[in-house]
Amino acid sequence: MTDYLPSQQQGQHDPVPPMAQALLDDFSKHIGVPALDFDANGECGIQAGGHVVTIQAERDNPAILLRAEIAEAPTKASEAFLARLLVGNFSTAFAGFGTLALDGARRQVVLVNRLPLYGLTPAPLQDAVERLATGAGFWKRELDEAAQTESADSARA
Repeated sequence: MTDYLPSQQQGQHDPVPPMAQALLDDFSKHIGVPALDFDANGECGIQAGGHVVTIQAERDNPAILLRAEIAEAPTKASEAFLARLLVGNFSTAFAGFGTLALDGARRQVVLVNRLPLYGLTPAPLQDAVERLATGAGFWKRELDEAAQTESADSARA
């Protein structure tokens, strides 16, 4: 079982879909943490398995977007790094962990998963959060290892 801790991303916000806030209320009860609330960006962070997973309510679509930041994106990505991300994205999406991507605005490698809001209940949301945290941990280790290998290769060249 994953330990959940609310992050510091809570607070007053612009209205999010009432269905999303109701799900977040039920989710916080389900996992046994104090009430969670979306911030002004429609986001709420929670720590799961040692990773911060951001739960975002999409305002225009009835969906929840889960996001975990994995690593800072390199300023100049090598072909090998980008190839690793593409292969990783395919295998991660195929395994149901979400989509591995580059968030250009935040300059982060992220793992994301979009869940339709209709019919979503706390237990499947918990499973999705845990899977995303597991995937984030895996990719953090993979990218750290790849960076070390690439650094060692550069030093030898």
